[in-house]
Amino acid sequence: MENLPATSSMKKSPFADLKQFLGTVFHSDWTIEHESYEHAIRKFARRADEKTRKGVLSDIQRLTTEHRDEDLENFVCEDCKGDIFPPALGFTYSNWIKHAGEIISSTPMTRRVDPEKKAANKVAADAKRAAKKSAAPEKKAAPAKKAAPANKAVLARKK
Repeated sequence: MENLPATSSMKKSPFADLKQFLGTVFHSDWTIEHESYEHAIRKFARRADEKTRKGVLSDIQRLTTEHRDEDLENFVCEDCKGDIFPPALGFTYSNWIKHAGEIISSTPMTRRVDPEKKAANKVAADAKRAAKKSAAPEKKAAPAKKAAPANKAVLARKK
């Protein structure tokens, strides 16, 4: 992708989110970790935050409209270090990258709870339970059962 503009160290490199996605998901052992390329993409899509998902989708849109398929092979294999060969899957690089974007778009994110928020919710729930327990009227202990009156016949025999 020789035609990409140079960037300063302050700016985000072109297609940074897509490069990160392709390089980390389709590393050299991805076929051991995932049952298919679709599984790998879905797993990424479920776990990625909204900002990352949007960044990848935006990069896909821009990349596939600005560059030819011949450039995309170099981008995926060399620039991103992605270990995938879409022609073996029946795709051109452009169509495969677009398909990856469709999978990401259609896969719902897994709801994540911020650990700090989770801890705060637990503390609040514990405090609520403690307040409820202390506000409840104390139950009086059940009165002790009175001893049954002794049977006069039993008492008389013992004498």
